[in-house]
Amino acid sequence: MNYNDTRESQMAKQPTPVLSGVPPRGARDDHFKTDHLLANLESRSVSGGFITVVSQGIQFVLTLASTMVLARLLTPRDFGLVAMVWTVMGFLRIFKDAGLSTATVQRDHITHTHVSNLFWVNIAVSGFVSLLVAASAPLVAWFYRDPRLVAITLALSPTFLMAGLAVQHMALLNRQMRFKVIALIQIGSVLAGVLTGVGMAWLNCGYWSLVGLNLTTTLVALLLAWLASSWRPQFFKRHSGTRSLLHFGANLTAGTFIYSFARGLDGLLIGRFCGAVPLGLYSRAAAMLARPLEQFIAPIQAVVIPVFSRLQGQPERYRQNFMRLYESIALTSFFFTGMFFALARPLTLVVLGAKWEGAAIIFAALSFAALQAPLGSCASWLITSQGRGKDSLSASWMISFIVALSFIIGLPYGPAGVAIAYAAACLLIQIPVYYWLVGRSGPVSTKDLWLGFLKHLPVWGVVTSVAWLILAAVPNVSPLGQLAICIPASFAAGVAFIVIYSPSRRIAGGLFSTLRQIRSPVPEVGAKRDLPREVIPVSAPVSVSVIIPTYNRGSFVMKAIESILRQTYRDFEIIVVDDGSTDGTRSALEPCVNQIKYVYQNNSGVSAARNAGIALAAGKWIAFLDSDDEWAPDFLARQMRAISENQDVCMQIADCRYSDQTGEKKSYFETNGTLKKFNGSDYLRPKEPFVFLLRHLSWQVGSVITRKDVIEKAGPFDPNFSIGEDQDFLARVALHGPVGLLKDKLMTAYRRSEPIENLSRVATANPICSRILHDGLYRKLESIKALNRNERRTMKWLRSANYRAMGNLFFADGKTQEARNAYWMAVKIYPSTSSIGRYILSFLRKPSTSRSSAIILRQTAGD
Repeated sequence: MNYNDTRESQMAKQPTPVLSGVPPRGARDDHFKTDHLLANLESRSVSGGFITVVSQGIQFVLTLASTMVLARLLTPRDFGLVAMVWTVMGFLRIFKDAGLSTATVQRDHITHTHVSNLFWVNIAVSGFVSLLVAASAPLVAWFYRDPRLVAITLALSPTFLMAGLAVQHMALLNRQMRFKVIALIQIGSVLAGVLTGVGMAWLNCGYWSLVGLNLTTTLVALLLAWLASSWRPQFFKRHSGTRSLLHFGANLTAGTFIYSFARGLDGLLIGRFCGAVPLGLYSRAAAMLARPLEQFIAPIQAVVIPVFSRLQGQPERYRQNFMRLYESIALTSFFFTGMFFALARPLTLVVLGAKWEGAAIIFAALSFAALQAPLGSCASWLITSQGRGKDSLSASWMISFIVALSFIIGLPYGPAGVAIAYAAACLLIQIPVYYWLVGRSGPVSTKDLWLGFLKHLPVWGVVTSVAWLILAAVPNVSPLGQLAICIPASFAAGVAFIVIYSPSRRIAGGLFSTLRQIRSPVPEVGAKRDLPREVIPVSAPVSVSVIIPTYNRGSFVMKAIESILRQTYRDFEIIVVDDGSTDGTRSALEPCVNQIKYVYQNNSGVSAARNAGIALAAGKWIAFLDSDDEWAPDFLARQMRAISENQDVCMQIADCRYSDQTGEKKSYFETNGTLKKFNGSDYLRPKEPFVFLLRHLSWQVGSVITRKDVIEKAGPFDPNFSIGEDQDFLARVALHGPVGLLKDKLMTAYRRSEPIENLSRVATANPICSRILHDGLYRKLESIKALNRNERRTMKWLRSANYRAMGNLFFADGKTQEARNAYWMAVKIYPSTSSIGRYILSFLRKPSTSRSSAIILRQTAGD
């Protein structure tokens, strides 16, 4: 769930906790949030995006198969007749949603009453549109001069009402990021529609098979959405604050309607002035491109709008995430549209059949326009996620005029002329206007959009040229054979160019990294759990948010909480993130249920738990405390007093006591050599915080307090590290401002003996493995581009020292050859006197025969 409580919800009087992210039946005005944690937005978006991409891929295969079958069973005239009605309905299709599903997803805070009111508005609008379409059936038939259109229009008119009934249920599933459920609904409805349409075509039902396909798809989607969502609406309630949502939806709907009207003019004009057969050719050529584009864009849009909507308060993070996504889409679009353009004729003949050859030139022209669809959609996500309804309306007015004018200019030249004029307008006018308007405000500028566009344009040229040249060399080969030759060749050429061309190579590398993350996706929200999840919101704004991650620490966690409740500084909140405990931790927390925020999540590790707490934090400052450690009563008071005297610091670290299993207590600052740096003072501000922290490892994250805005810049804890994730986090934070150190011992950290204890005991049991893991951490920090010369030199020194320590460990085990390899790595990374001397001395001992560890060292170093 998203328990990122707003000030409004925090001030509410005893709000009822919500366990599933969906407003319960009968609830009056209970606040509920998006059913996910902000800390996991990127990781959940990766997982959800993968699920949705797979779903859309399956739908695309089903649709492509049905298109190939139906194109051979039906005629262009059959498709043209249904396209005539579908064009008219397309002008009004936006009203089934009325922009209210986006309002439900986009709004950070929404109530059960809000969603219920939006549901009834959707029903009223979509029902009215259904009646309007049915009443206009004779007018449609008169306009196109074909009486058969009356029955087709009447049959398709109920689809508006059926779709409107499912809008809010699907919006809530989307808001909760229940992507598996959404995928099943979409695949099930498409499959049912395809089976119906193909079956009716096989029985010689003609154009009625296309009507049956659309009706069945919409009806099955409605039934599955209601079955999958437990949410049910209450009666409409006035004065509930729904007006702002309706206003947002109205702006979005008005803008979308204007654009939809202009975009649908091509079918209207071609059908009216050219007839059903040319319209059938045009509609199938457009569908061959529109369907893949829809499958490409829809899963991304379903994920990114809720994600970016919740990143509005973090502009730099918003911009970085958007530009990474935008450039990935640009690279993919240029790659495949280049192939589509060059291979338009064989693609058309293979998919639709020989009688559709007239659609090939239309398909080729529209492949240029296909560049605008994904890149324009990216720009529209900026407007939608930022709630810029007026800008959406302005963009729609300008672009709609351009689109409509292009259709009118191209109409005298038939369907091909319309396609060519539209493609030219998209590339030369529509994209520049949209980019200018979108980039006027917000974290992403017009310059950013153009740089992302132009950077990957060469990929289009390479793929198109190779495909075209090879196609020209095999003119007498069958269309299927031409595709079999040209697609692999152009694909290989495009990949080779991406490998050589660094801007595209960087983006492609990011895409592969994303695919690797999918191997361990975030568990789907709504799955069964051993314990319920809930949050108990505090009642006032705070200065400090204290985050306690816990896993099976029911016997210790209360001591940690009590040490916080004893603080003399009182302006704080406590967030306990239960990382899948099964030992009754939640029951142990019941005595303090009104004093904490409690969140339960599936076991994902300490980094994910801390990140979940960061997402929930309302304080300006963030502090962490492990569930078996304790603070001194004046921990926060001393920290905040020092911060008031050093207001520019981004992080502050206090000394702490380390207590092992014997009960002996040692000072962290004394152990890591920091204590002697104070020179009689009680407060220390290192000149180079990043270098200082790395040269005086290790640190206890529980004695640290950090500014939340700095965490948003530096990034949260990295869940990829099982050891050293706290050192990585602190080092990255230290790059963003001054760091202060308090000499006082304000915390006690314990080392316990349970098998569930922290992973540092694994390092004790296998110190060589620990050193190898730490090398991965150091290599990550060394790759940070913002490091200055001294900071980069420090990282090399640290890696070299780490390999030197590995060599010492190998020598202690009698593994001389492995020790020598480790010393050599130390010399290569940072050739210090100590590393060179140890490498030379290693030849005075007889080499061992074991090679396994040497191989590990070479792999770890990236040799």
